Amino acid sequence: MTTTVAASTPIFWYILAAALALLVPAGLILIGVSGLPGQQAWDSALGALGAVGVVAAVYWMIGFALQFGGIGLVYPQPGLRALVWEWSPLSADWGMGWGMAGLSGWMLSGAGVTALTYGLFLSHLPWVMTATALV
Repeated sequence: MTTTVAASTPIFWYILAAALALLVPAGLILIGVSGLPGQQAWDSALGALGAVGVVAAVYWMIGFALQFGGIGLVYPQPGLRALVWEWSPLSADWGMGWGMAGLSGWMLSGAGVTALTYGLFLSHLPWVMTATALV
């Protein structure tokens, strides 16, 4: 029986990596406001934190579902079997895996949401927040 490195790694390391990655948007915000005068820096930092918070909520509500709602069709992982509904402009004759937008996993709710689904969400949330902090 063979085990992969990912299967034998404790969940603590994945949570630690996600927590450290969540520091990137905060660091970018601090760099962005460092050259501004006092009150303007405060206003800019609060505005950026508000934008990052809104984007995190929107990604949780609809972004994750659109991005990964059909990943169970192309990635044979047992924890992702519930994420198998996607929209495709092509007919079913083309086969599976041609989806353009996922249609399952809204608000990370439902019986099929597993720890792997939450891990996938936590690993991509810092990227979304960083993209917002850069804009």
